[in-house]
Amino acid sequence: PQGCRQVTSLWGWPDELPSWTWPGHEGRPLKVRVYSAGDHVRLLLNGKEIGVRPTSRETRLRAEFDVPYAPGVLRAITLAKGKPVAQIAFKTVGPPARLNLRADRNPIQGDRNDLAYVILEVLDAAGCRVPDACVPVTFNISGAGELAGGGTANPKDMQSFRQAHLKTFHGTCVAIVRGKGMKGWVNLSAHAKGLKPANLVITLT
Repeated sequence: PQGCRQVTSLWGWPDELPSWTWPGHEGRPLKVRVYSAGDHVRLLLNGKEIGVRPTSRETRLRAEFDVPYAPGVLRAITLAKGKPVAQIAFKTVGPPARLNLRADRNPIQGDRNDLAYVILEVLDAAGCRVPDACVPVTFNISGAGELAGGGTANPKDMQSFRQAHLKTFHGTCVAIVRGKGMKGWVNLSAHAKGLKPANLVITLT
């Protein structure tokens, strides 16, 4: 946002937030950076073109735009020799409303050598992930499995990965489930104050 300045070391990259949800900044310019291996980037807000910028090794594969914030859909299109080859879009979302759990694999083996990585997401009422949600979450597990660990991608989060209490980072975190050495099922639930809880059943074979 305008008025904010980020200092990046020679070994670092800017801390970019992949979001187009900035309540309170309506009409104010935001610095938008798009990283692309194409030769140009086209940026659109709610279908209206903001501009086209070149990208190359000289620009560190990055195009920058100053965009007055307005809720809606921000879309970046990568161009190569004038033709679109890739695109990405961010949509303005609402406030956190509920939690969602999804496992990378289900079922899993019941022995202690197999794991299921369960992603928790903070969603708005329309089912979109809230990208800046920082929500304290508690996991509860029952059945023939246990919580092997959990964590987030927050580089400043130094708490033990063995705790069942996490704080989401960019609207998400992960819980790792494993069996106790038997067949059956595992019931994993997640709770956060003021949000609709989530529940997931994982089968152990």
